[in-house]
Amino acid sequence: MAYDEEFYQMYRKYLMEKTVRLSHRIIFEYFRRLTRAETLYVADLGCGLGEYSLRGWYKDYAGIDLNNAGDIRNFVQADYHDLGFVGRLPFRPTAFVSLFSIECCHPAVKKYALYEKIFTEVPSIDYGLVGGFFYESKRGLETV
Repeated sequence: MAYDEEFYQMYRKYLMEKTVRLSHRIIFEYFRRLTRAETLYVADLGCGLGEYSLRGWYKDYAGIDLNNAGDIRNFVQADYHDLGFVGRLPFRPTAFVSLFSIECCHPAVKKYALYEKIFTEVPSIDYGLVGGFFYESKRGLETV
């Protein structure tokens, strides 16, 4: 599924919401504390605008997505459900992040199957950070 410029404009606006900034800062800090950031080689699944590349901690980073939304470091155009993208990375990933990717909309069984597949089939991966999103400005409205 290709996202258009309107989607990315809305996503940029979402990323600037005060609650979002605070929440992401807290989550990124917890992830840093639970891992050794100096050894994190991160594969960002559905990297979008590269939120984690700008604000997370890592030794090296690559963004994986079907859409190229901007200037993402080490961008690999791929469907990350097909783990063949790992061979196209400039490093062996030790962690993956998925801050908001299409699998966040899948049923839990399907999401967890993907994460298990990643940990099983990519033995260098030790850590994962997965999250959905919440629009403070949409509080009280129906969510996806």
